Amino acid sequence: MYTLMFHAFFRVGEVTESVNNLLLSQVKIKKSSIYVKFLKFKHYNGRPITIIVQSVKAMSEYLSVRGSNPGPLFVFPGHKSIPGSFFTKRFNSCLAHCSLDPMLYKPHSFRIGAATNAFSNGATTESIQQMGRWKSQAFKKYIRLDSIGSTVG
Repeated sequence: MYTLMFHAFFRVGEVTESVNNLLLSQVKIKKSSIYVKFLKFKHYNGRPITIIVQSVKAMSEYLSVRGSNPGPLFVFPGHKSIPGSFFTKRFNSCLAHCSLDPMLYKPHSFRIGAATNAFSNGATTESIQQMGRWKSQAFKKYIRLDSIGSTVG
């Protein structure tokens, strides 16, 4: 879940119980790519979009355990969707286990890290905006290169 959230710029509400929760039917693996078709999302403008993600191994392994029952992409055994509160609690436990301060990291940190990583690896601002499904220029606030002295204009 964390791997796909990072590589696909997912919001927590796209992988947990919400109106924007992705369904298994919206995700397809073809060769070495994952195709995610967003039918709705936070700043949805009435047109579905598809993004392509290269992090296939972890997703393939998850899907082999999850099975093909219809419903939310990420589920508990028995195919019950994962509540956002459970996700946040588990995320904070993982941070504590890694001796990281939960005050410095939030579930939204996956989008921040994804945008920053993409930019530092040469992705265009247009492709970052598209991957993150941002309608405005707000995505630039997610690119945080302060530690190396770079800014996004």
